[in-house]
Amino acid sequence: MGLLLGAFIIILVGVVLLNSVADSVSELDDIVTPTANETITFVTNNTLIALVNNDAVIGSEIVYNQTNKLTVNTHYTMTQEGITFVNQTNTMCYPENNEFNITYSNEGDNYVSDGTSRSLIGLVVLFFALTILSVGYVIVKKAYDNMGF
Repeated sequence: MGLLLGAFIIILVGVVLLNSVADSVSELDDIVTPTANETITFVTNNTLIALVNNDAVIGSEIVYNQTNKLTVNTHYTMTQEGITFVNQTNTMCYPENNEFNITYSNEGDNYVSDGTSRSLIGLVVLFFALTILSVGYVIVKKAYDNMGF
C-alpha cells in the first residue's frame, strides 16, 4: 500500500511539473508580435542604429519616411542588432527631421533561433511525460506484485 501511495505522489508531482515545463518550452519558440511604427533618427550613413527590441527578425521590417517606403539594400541594411542606412545620395530618403518609422517582428529574449534546437526542445516535454508514465507503471507493478496479485 505504501508503494501505491508513493506512486500516486510521484505521478501527481510529475503532472504538476509537466504543466510548468510545457509552458516554459512553448515560450522558447514563439516570435514576439510585431513592433509597429518605432521612430528612428538617421545620424550618418553606415552607422548602426539600435532598435528598441533587439533580435529583429530579418525580412520582417518595413521602413518608411513620411511619404516613401525605403528599399532594403538600396537605402538601408538590417541586422538583428539594428538598422544601418547606406544611401547617402538619395535625399528623398532623408527628410528634414531625419526621422523614419520602422515596423518589424522580433524574437523574444528566450527564443531559440536554431531550428534543430527548437525541435529537440519540443521533445523534452514528450520524454518528461514518458518518464512519469514509466516510473508510475514500475512502482504500481511492484506494488501489485508485493500484494500477491
